[in-house]
Amino acid sequence: MLGRGPRRGRRRTPFQVATNNLLQRTRPVLTELLKLSVAVAAFGAALWGLDQAQSEQFRQPEYRQYVSFELIDAPAGVAGLVEQELAEFYGRDWIDSTLCEQVARRLADCPWVETVKRVSKAEPGLIRVQCDYRQPQALVQHGEYFYMVDEYGVRLPGVYGYQPEWLLVQGVSSAAPDPGETWPGNDIAAGLRLAGMILDQAYARQVVAVSVYNYGGREDPYRSHIELVTDSGGNRILWGSAPGEELEENSADQKLRILAENFRRHGRIDAHEPRIDISVFPSRFLIPA
Repeated sequence: MLGRGPRRGRRRTPFQVATNNLLQRTRPVLTELLKLSVAVAAFGAALWGLDQAQSEQFRQPEYRQYVSFELIDAPAGVAGLVEQELAEFYGRDWIDSTLCEQVARRLADCPWVETVKRVSKAEPGLIRVQCDYRQPQALVQHGEYFYMVDEYGVRLPGVYGYQPEWLLVQGVSSAAPDPGETWPGNDIAAGLRLAGMILDQAYARQVVAVSVYNYGGREDPYRSHIELVTDSGGNRILWGSAPGEELEENSADQKLRILAENFRRHGRIDAHEPRIDISVFPSRFLIPA
């Protein structure tokens, strides 16, 4: 019997040959990619470790920066009051990532701030604040108390004593709202409209109060609805109806021209008279009987 010859291996298919050739060619590339991945992972771990080390370092007392504020374009009298509203943040750590957002929310609730425009970190320890601010326009008296409002009638924080350097609106019917809210009532709105007109005039300091006790004729329909009180012993100027509510009387502009002419001729808008009426004649005042 003839013995069997050496066993031959199976013939590889063309697909197997092609796959083997592809593996032989790509093996060096895969090896390099694996090495690169390991290197990138190691580098990332090193960066993470460095960041953690730096963060921990900056938390040490000698590196901590506590908060201070720069209020961009804040009126001088308002800046200090807004900083008082931010007092809770002065002991905070500047690197807190949520700090600007917290400050912006606090400013949005501050009655001295009309609009928050931007809160950002500047140099270490400094937070820069840009806002539109409310500014006092007049004092408003209700009962025995005095309150500050802006030109739109928004009540500002605080309860005050009488301060003669501020124009006073007196005789409003509604009680004071909470700080940051608009004072309700057409009487205070009319008083502030007139106050805004007076404050632009050269003789503004001669007017100490705008009285709206009889707004709309609610106390006496035959008396002047609004009166101006001057700094000369409480002399009165009978203004007439509220600006924009005139019926068969001088307009607000005509009344202002009479006051300006009195100021030019007499040095006094009240012409040194205890009471004058500027609502009747377009070019001159009337002394009531």
